[in-house]
Amino acid sequence: MTLRTDEPAAATGLMPGGWHTGDEYVVTSAVAGRPSTDQLQGAVPSVVPFPSTAALPDLLRSKATSYISGVSGAAAQVEAIRAGLADEGIFNHGDDPDQPSAAGHGLDRMTGMISNPPMEGDQEQFATLMALMVRSIGLPARVAVGFVPPSDQTAGDAADPDSVVLRGRDISAWVEVPFDGYGWVAFDPSPPPNKPDPETDQSNLTQRRAVTVEVPPALPQAQPDSVDAASANQRPEVDDQDSTDAEDDSSLLSLLLAMLGWLALLLVVLALPVLVILAIKAARRRRRRRAEAPAAQIAGGWAELLDSAVDAGYRPVAWHTRTETATDLQTAGVLTVDWLAPAADAAEFSPGPVSPDRAAGYWREVDDRSAELLAGLPLWRRWRARLSLASMRRADRRPR
Repeated sequence: MTLRTDEPAAATGLMPGGWHTGDEYVVTSAVAGRPSTDQLQGAVPSVVPFPSTAALPDLLRSKATSYISGVSGAAAQVEAIRAGLADEGIFNHGDDPDQPSAAGHGLDRMTGMISNPPMEGDQEQFATLMALMVRSIGLPARVAVGFVPPSDQTAGDAADPDSVVLRGRDISAWVEVPFDGYGWVAFDPSPPPNKPDPETDQSNLTQRRAVTVEVPPALPQAQPDSVDAASANQRPEVDDQDSTDAEDDSSLLSLLLAMLGWLALLLVVLALPVLVILAIKAARRRRRRRAEAPAAQIAGGWAELLDSAVDAGYRPVAWHTRTETATDLQTAGVLTVDWLAPAADAAEFSPGPVSPDRAAGYWREVDDRSAELLAGLPLWRRWRARLSLASMRRADRRPR
């Protein structure tokens, strides 16, 4: 049997008996050509619905603004951001131990790419960074993931010369922006993999200038057998004024040491409450993550994420469910929690067992969302959230 999708009526099918040897599934598709920059000049971005984006760091917005400085037109600005990332960036998958590159695409990873030059990452990170920059200037953008055959891909075997072999290493990511009349247009901000790393000239650090120094002539030395015995037994006279100055210097040093000691004690006293708060929160997080049952670990992960939002300034409604609270968080622009709320409900109320791997994956997502929440705050508010006691005294402490 051969199923074909080039007819609308046969676009979907059902195989009650399952697949058998010799069955085929043929997909007929057409890939539209990408419009050129000249064709996109003056094109109007399409209006498409998008979920709210978390508050972006000022560093990311300022970087996007620097790329589009002096550039007019939506398509030209998108291309300027793409060209800027490809020009400044260095492609790095992170698989070389000598050149590590962190994984992930959270706001902390994106901010680190900008704040720690050279800007290193792979297709996933550069596509995410460009999509955030495009959205920061008010244009819609999405990240697309798919397979890109390598340029040196050879043809298939003699039985099917038109076949192309795709492997896991051929997966890639890029950015798409919608324009009226053209649909979603692809932009690839990733720098070429063979782009060399910026070389730092170390010659100035290793070379030393030759400086000619004139050595003064040696002073005439008296021979041991010509020293006057009377002079040798005399002790040098010490000026009384020098002795007084030395005593004053010693007193001043003692005073400075005493002041430094009191200052150190004051800093310890001030730092003690901070250390106590951080220790209490760390113990609470450890207790939730190491709960005996995986379902309890997932419920604790939701409570940890909600506490992070509360410490950042969000105040939940006491009688709201997890799903309603997740909607409140997204509506308020605090945090997008997606599937975390229903996943916690399913773990707590589902009769089936919850695997430890599922709980571990849930906590990884909780950590990523908490890091995104803090990364979007100014530095002083970030530390205020870390030291806030709001999550410990909020009224809705009952588990949900």
